[in-house]
Amino acid sequence: MYKIYRFTFVLFFSLLLTNCTDTEQTVRNEVREASKTWIQHFNQGNTRAIADAYTSDALMVALPFGEYKGRTAISGFWTPFVQSGASDLQYSNINIKVINNDKAILSASWRMNVGEGIITNETWIRKGTTWKLIEDHFEVTKQYQKNN
Repeated sequence: MYKIYRFTFVLFFSLLLTNCTDTEQTVRNEVREASKTWIQHFNQGNTRAIADAYTSDALMVALPFGEYKGRTAISGFWTPFVQSGASDLQYSNINIKVINNDKAILSASWRMNVGEGIITNETWIRKGTTWKLIEDHFEVTKQYQKNN
């Protein structure tokens, strides 16, 4: 009888851990795809889609530029920046920490034609079937000089 209980216990927790791992991997994949889509919109100059990726009450902290609260303020940062010619954005050293089924935090290094830096906190939340940014903290560590 003891062996049956032990086997059932081990089987139950093995299935539970497998399911958690699968769920976490699904969240990671979905957030990675949402982030890739945001990068594609950035590189295409689609400022409306860039802003729409944020929740209406999102917070963006862009060092050394400032703090922007809400989608309208965030759009006010990205639109002139992208229109100035910023493009070719790429992420590397990507890490995604799953908080729960509806929330994950991405961190990474980034590089584009005008500079490079780090992302310390892109917090993505699930809104229905869509992933949205509720927080975005990044820093420019190097700005490239324009060739005249």
